[in-house]
Amino acid sequence: MVRSGMRIAAAVVAVVVVSGCGGDGSSAPKSPLTFGKSSVASPTMVTTSAFPGPSPSSASPQPSETFSPEQQEAADRIIEYFHLLDEIRTNPETSVQPLADITTGQSQDIDLRNIDEYRSKGWVQKGVFTTHIKGAAEPVDVDGSRMVQVQVCTDGKDTDLVDAKTGESTVNPTRPRYLLWQMQVVKPATVWLIGDATNEVVGGC
Repeated sequence: MVRSGMRIAAAVVAVVVVSGCGGDGSSAPKSPLTFGKSSVASPTMVTTSAFPGPSPSSASPQPSETFSPEQQEAADRIIEYFHLLDEIRTNPETSVQPLADITTGQSQDIDLRNIDEYRSKGWVQKGVFTTHIKGAAEPVDVDGSRMVQVQVCTDGKDTDLVDAKTGESTVNPTRPRYLLWQMQVVKPATVWLIGDATNEVVGGC
């Protein structure tokens, strides 16, 4: 059981691989790492209309070992994003401001609203997600902003969302373990921000 006052170090692993995740599943707008007992999928997320950009399904990811500086910066931001989500959800005392600073639009709204709900109900994340960077598309200009679409696979095997008082899980036991994400990272000024994302259930990372 994770106590509300306990701080658990969040670990995120970026794995440089070229192969896809394989498996069946439908793509839908989601928000990374949203738990829910009433839903089969663990995440629920986001469409940020401020940065329409190309359709995630049409992008061809570039292998991460050949990333350009902008692609690497976008990938690093995603790693930071998942790290922050883990840290905030495993420790209710952690400020949400660092997460707010690197997200935008509906992505930010949904993440902050979910965290507020979990904390009000006394739910705490146990364990951390493993995140694999699979590749990235070439940077493009969208409405005056730079945008990089990054392909990410998350593994939630070692995670749970529990009631801090009882230790009872609040997560649907049938939720998928692996999700393949198409995540847009946008740079409207000097800072890269997490924008739109879609995911699909896959068989592995």
